[in-house]
Amino acid sequence: MTSEVEEYFSRFSDPQRTALTGAFNDFLSLLPGGEVVITYGLPTIRVAGSHLISVGGFATHNSIFPGPDAIARVGSALSGYALGKGTVQFGRDSALPRSVVKKFVVATIASLNARYPKKDGTFLEVYDNGYPKQQGKYRNGDMHGKWSWWRRDGSLMRTGSFREGEKTGEWVTYGRDSLPI
Repeated sequence: MTSEVEEYFSRFSDPQRTALTGAFNDFLSLLPGGEVVITYGLPTIRVAGSHLISVGGFATHNSIFPGPDAIARVGSALSGYALGKGTVQFGRDSALPRSVVKKFVVATIASLNARYPKKDGTFLEVYDNGYPKQQGKYRNGDMHGKWSWWRRDGSLMRTGSFREGEKTGEWVTYGRDSLPI
């Protein structure tokens, strides 16, 4: 956790601080490929530069901010929670159940992957643990330009290029030590 995130949580007294840090740490444990930052003043986990989830504490409740698409994907598992556009409120002094955290990890990763390919052809897919799986570009529906693939543990596995869907140029396979094989 970054010093800014620790400073954010230090503003709260127990048991609220424990509930907040518990939820955030549960998300982090399931998303080792995530990056911890402060976004809009809240502790946030980003994956591949994209916001995945934020956690915030308020006077009467705590909230997670997974976005509206992830909330829709989790759906009926959220009965009993107060919902807003992109936010789920949970008890000020009680932990967010780990089962709900797991559902949101799955939902937020699915939401992120569903955003690709972009209109400009940019493609990214991430594993359910937040590490990248593959990244490149499409042109006219074909792989085009530089592509990279990673293992589930986040280590780079292979790089290469395509021209209109056909492999071209040098392709490199890497060992888990990040050295070319």
